[in-house]
Amino acid sequence: MKKLNHASAKSVAISRAFDDVSSYTELEKAIVSYAHIPKEDGEFLDRLGAAFEVYTEYFFSRYNDDTRLNVKNVTDTSENKFEVGIDFTYEDASGNAGGIQSKFSHDPTHKFTRKTLGTFVSMCDEMGIPAKRRKLFTNLYHKVRDNDYGIFHSSYAGGVNQMHVFGRLEQEEFIERDPTFWTDFVDALRESMIEGEVKQMHTPRAHQQEIIDACDAFFAE
Repeated sequence: MKKLNHASAKSVAISRAFDDVSSYTELEKAIVSYAHIPKEDGEFLDRLGAAFEVYTEYFFSRYNDDTRLNVKNVTDTSENKFEVGIDFTYEDASGNAGGIQSKFSHDPTHKFTRKTLGTFVSMCDEMGIPAKRRKLFTNLYHKVRDNDYGIFHSSYAGGVNQMHVFGRLEQEEFIERDPTFWTDFVDALRESMIEGEVKQMHTPRAHQQEIIDACDAFFAE
């Protein structure tokens, strides 16, 4: 398991709120507990999101070679300008770029609106990432029924066609077949507390440079 790179990984680990996590329900409780810890580096909702993003990185990195996901080389954007709309970038098996938005809610009935997800969709459009390679990763249960758009608010019914939702049920399909998932997650957090060697940044690949250029153009407007 590679070391987690998210900017909040060390803070999450040091909090010790996740030391005994052994189920998804306990993960959610730990995230809320972490968010309530008084800190100067973020408000409650920001800390909820940051902790879930750390888990998101762990999940996709763990299944980097799993063909069912078709998500490889996940890179977090927590320390750069992508943070405003895309939490992670990735490549599919063909090397095509994709984007992941990580969203946690402590309200199981929460519905996402166009305002909440609009920047994610807009940034993906700017970067040429189609709907099939946009992933909304969330702890919520998502099931579309007649006149019910799952985790999407009725005012944003079209959201179901703008991205692929990877909710709790989909995640647990992997986790339930992976007996060391949670113990390895705790170990990965502990590894994040170890100071690593400072290395030079690698030269971006062609598609990564295109994303950087697109972001530069977006923020220059």
